[in-house]
Amino acid sequence: MKSKNNQQMREWWIHRYVQAFDRGDAEGIEAVLDAALSDPDLSAAIDEINLGYLEEAGIPAFCTGHF
Repeated sequence: MKSKNNQQMREWWIHRYVQAFDRGDAEGIEAVLDAALSDPDLSAAIDEINLGYLEEAGIPAFCTGHF
């Protein structure tokens, strides 16, 4: 049961992160990132979301420094 609760809480944090990001809510983003410090799965999910935002914007996720 604890695993299910953890997953539900993680999904809540992810929803909050996306909403805060879309609204430009720095305090909301900070709250989610603080929670991610103690939850590696949440941190990985946020990384995936951020990569998606970069891709949407046409920004390369990783730059080798060679132009």
